[in-house]
Amino acid sequence: MRVPRLPVVACLFLSVVPASAQVSFMDGDFSDSDWTSTLLIDTTPAPGATFSVQQPAAGGTPGAYRETRHDYLGGSIQVAHVHGGAVADPSALGGISSVSFSYDLIHLGDDPYAVRYRLLLIQDGKVFTSVPGDLIFTGGWQSFVHAGLGESDFVINTELDTGTENPDFSVAGAPIQFGYRTSNYASALDPQTRISGIDNWTVVVSGGAVSVESTSWTRVKSLYR
Repeated sequence: MRVPRLPVVACLFLSVVPASAQVSFMDGDFSDSDWTSTLLIDTTPAPGATFSVQQPAAGGTPGAYRETRHDYLGGSIQVAHVHGGAVADPSALGGISSVSFSYDLIHLGDDPYAVRYRLLLIQDGKVFTSVPGDLIFTGGWQSFVHAGLGESDFVINTELDTGTENPDFSVAGAPIQFGYRTSNYASALDPQTRISGIDNWTVVVSGGAVSVESTSWTRVKSLYR
């Protein structure tokens, strides 16, 4: 008796595994066309504080870097430096789980005072900065690294805005643009000049778990929601 052949059924096995989404931004050359600098705060008396930025071609670690000069007469000066292409969308990342950043800094004066640097975030037109910030004194290039920061590690600039105290890293959060902030303060009403530099500015934005479908033929397709 002939045994009928059974149909061959190809089975497709699907599994859903978590994958971590991530976007990174890095600048070690600081082309002027990539950056916009704006005076955020000036509490100094008349005629007021001024600042300038430039891109020296040499002297960084290595090569070009970005130099900022603050001129003020007592009071506070804060300057926002924003990268035009450094934008992360929490909804595309499944929410933001953490932000890590690093940079190299140098103080180019010979005075005993410092310049403070912070990572800067702009979301929904509001300015947030990392806390407590990094102080750079004289003594050559120094590296600063901050890893695994969450929403609570960034606070709104209360001298500019009121309302939400932290950025929104959830999937409902608006896109976030990144940069950095330089600042100085002096209580004495004496002319002050601080010149500092930044190099190797790096930001890594890590997202939440994003669904990934895998098959028995090892084909994968990322699903960004």
